Amino acid sequence: AHIQPGSMIGEMAYYTQRERSATIVADTQSELLRIEAVHLQTLEQKNPAIAAEFHKLVARHTARRLARTTLLLRDIGF
Repeated sequence: AHIQPGSMIGEMAYYTQRERSATIVADTQSELLRIEAVHLQTLEQKNPAIAAEFHKLVARHTARRLARTTLLLRDIGF
């Protein structure tokens, strides 16, 4: 798969509390932001409203990705 600028990766491992299911290798120079679980936990404690907005953003992103995957599977007759 090709990851587009602004994409979010690795969130499923955080929410399922399981190992990551993929390895990502950049084929061009990239800039990444890594958010550690401990940082999200701190944000949830110190500013729950902002943490809630972050989680909503992740939910929207995940729902869009699931919808795209569903359409792709439908298109191939699965």
